[in-house]
Order: sequence, then structure tokens, then C-alpha cells
Amino acid sequence: MKILAFADIHYFAGDIETAVFNRKIKLVEYALPLLDELIRYSNEEYKPDLCVNLGDIIQDTQKHDEDIEALKFMFSKLSLFDCPSYSVLGNHDLKMMDSTREVEALLGYEHSTYSLDTCGYHLVFLTTEVRPELGLARGGCYKTQYLSERDIEWLRSDLEKNTLPAIIFTHFALAEDESKPDECLFMKNREDVKKIIRGDRNILAVVSGHQHDTKTIVEDGVSYYLLGSMTGSHEVPGRPDGVYFEIELQDGALTITKKNIVLADKQ
Repeated sequence: MKILAFADIHYFAGDIETAVFNRKIKLVEYALPLLDELIRYSNEEYKPDLCVNLGDIIQDTQKHDEDIEALKFMFSKLSLFDCPSYSVLGNHDLKMMDSTREVEALLGYEHSTYSLDTCGYHLVFLTTEVRPELGLARGGCYKTQYLSERDIEWLRSDLEKNTLPAIIFTHFALAEDESKPDECLFMKNREDVKKIIRGDRNILAVVSGHQHDTKTIVEDGVSYYLLGSMTGSHEVPGRPDGVYFEIELQDGALTITKKNIVLADKQ
């Protein structure tokens, strides 16, 4: 089985000149060209069995209605992949929303924390919750940084019943990382989640985005793969990284390869 995974596209629907985020590290003007090239590559060359969006497909405009339209537009773009596409929701997707349920209804999701069995593997998708009582602290991260108690219990039950090799996809990182002291970079109640997956021999990997960094951390025998932002600019200043993962599974073994899209006008 082949999976194409990407994260943190940060499509911005507003006037970039008035945006409040740091444009030096989020080259959002390249969001659509990068996604279009990824779709072309996927359909014409790589031809995966499915693709996974790890969240922050938009950069919030801080206006609810504009973000709604941006989400609708970007999820319509995902339908252009020839293979099925699956998504988790990120903090920027949820920041201006009243609830996660609001976005799920918009996108036609019964629930955005779910699992499926395909090609002999078990895939789990975890989306965090909007907690309005937390306000917009730290740019909206804390508001959207918790897996609900209901979903934690669902995950426990789901993995207890599972007998297949499994991969977990989520926006926020779960593994500890001393080089990242900012709690806004992690799922806040990650220890509750890790208590469930720790020691589960069926777990092949946990794959997340959000940190705009690509690395692998092994913690308690679990491999955590962090995928950088497609529109992030770290490797070459002023040039989008265009980073994505090709995940290949065969006979219970997993290989994850980091790749980069280089747009024609940036070569």
C-alpha cells in the first residue's frame, strides 16, 4: 500500500499584505501551486492508494465566514486526487470556529476522529477539539489542542479491537522534544493518548504535522514521524519547502520517505 501525506499548506484567502502572521516562514502565496503540483504528481506518477492531509490546510484570516469559504474551497481541491483523501483538522482550520462539529458538518464528516481498515492495515485519524472557554490563547492553539475524553475512550476501544498493523495520523505532535519548549507545538493531553498507544505492538508509526519541522523521534518503542509544512521556508530562505511523505507498507513493514516539490519558477 502507498500513502501520500502532506501537512500545513496554509492557504490564505484574505489580503496577504494585511496578514498578521510571519510571511517569512509561511510562504502562503505558494499554497495553491504546490497543491496543484502535488495532485498532478500523485495522479500521474506516484499513484498512491490514498492521500492524507495532516491539517492546517488553511491559514485563518481571523474572520469566521472567510475561513468557512476557504475550507470549502480547499477540501474541494482534495477531490481532485484520483485516490481517496482523508484529513484531520488543524488549529488554523478550527481557530475561528465555534466547535469541531461545525467544520465536520461543513465538510460532510460524521466525525473527524475515526479509523478504517484498508489493504490489510488499520489507519487511525485523530482530530482535536475546539474549547471556547479557552479563548484564543496563543494564537488559538490551546483552544484547539485537546483530544476529547470521548475520543480518548474511543481510541482505547478501537485499538483494543484492532489486530492489523496500524498507523495513527494527527495534526499535533505527541512525542516529547526538548528542542521544542513551546507547549503550543504539542497536543496538550498527549500523555493520555500515549498511555493507550504505548506498548501496542500493532502500532507501526504516529505521523503528525504542525511543527513545520521534519524529524523522527522514537519514544517508548513508538516511532513518531513529524512532517514539515509544504509552504514553510526553512531549507532555502524565500523558497517553499514543498515537503511531503511517501509512506509505503508491505508485509507489515513500513518505509517513510521525505520528498520535496520544487516549483518550476523556483528551480
